[in-house]
Amino acid sequence: MTEKEGTYIFALYLNGKVVQVGQCADIRNMAVSKITGNEVQFERITYTFMEGVSPYSREANLMESVAANMLIPSLKQVMA
Repeated sequence: MTEKEGTYIFALYLNGKVVQVGQCADIRNMAVSKITGNEVQFERITYTFMEGVSPYSREANLMESVAANMLIPSLKQVMA
């Protein structure tokens, strides 16, 4: 099976809250990189794949920004 070229936009969750939103070309390697020894730095991951979109391109950066704005509460909401 040939892997398709593109970008994954992902969110990592810990204790039910998003702790990181980012982008990568290989979701498996990214997830493995978040495991040190027996310590996993997240409990759940969600992602979407953007086929044909290069990582860190204008389109990928925009989608990462949109995901972060949707998933991470703003400082105003946290302080309220």
